[in-house]
Amino acid sequence: MTAIKSQVNSRSAEFRANAERMRNLVSDLREKISTVTQGGDQAARDKHLARGLIAAQRNDLCFLF
Repeated sequence: MTAIKSQVNSRSAEFRANAERMRNLVSDLREKISTVTQGGDQAARDKHLARGLIAAQRNDLCFLF
């Protein structure tokens, strides 16, 4: 198989700016995923519980048992 030669210059200012932007986006996504897996932010969880509803994580456990 023939190797594909890359024209990407990883030392260019544009490449470095894009890499930094991607790192920031990935970090932001990880924070959002963490918030979602906790059932939302604290205000959303409090509102949910104030209505007498079961938190999503606990709701899933109720179906298992």
